[in-house]
Amino acid sequence: MNKKRLEEHDFIKLTETASTMEAEQIISFLQKNHICAYKQGNILDIYAANSTLGEVILVAQKDRAAAESLLQDFSPIKTLSDSPGRYPATKTQRIIGGILLAVILSLLLLTVFSIVNYLF
Repeated sequence: MNKKRLEEHDFIKLTETASTMEAEQIISFLQKNHICAYKQGNILDIYAANSTLGEVILVAQKDRAAAESLLQDFSPIKTLSDSPGRYPATKTQRIIGGILLAVILSLLLLTVFSIVNYLF
């Protein structure tokens, strides 16, 4: 979508999604139905493929009613990133994680003490 076309419309918030993947699905669906739409994301969009901080979907003000009507029957595929507690850890996994954390911290402390002893 070129810049001139964006400037011709007043854009308003249509909806908010839980993830980038959901936003892309909705935008694609709206554009296939000839509705000018885009997302207003956040800084994580640059670094993460599927931000879980949410995305705001914007549409041209003149298309709002049509977009809302289309989305009533549309359900995006939910991604794992939009469900809280998506990967509940088992007791064994938590124990192993705790042991690994303790080993890593021990190695870091050992390294720091070795450097301090070497310098003094």
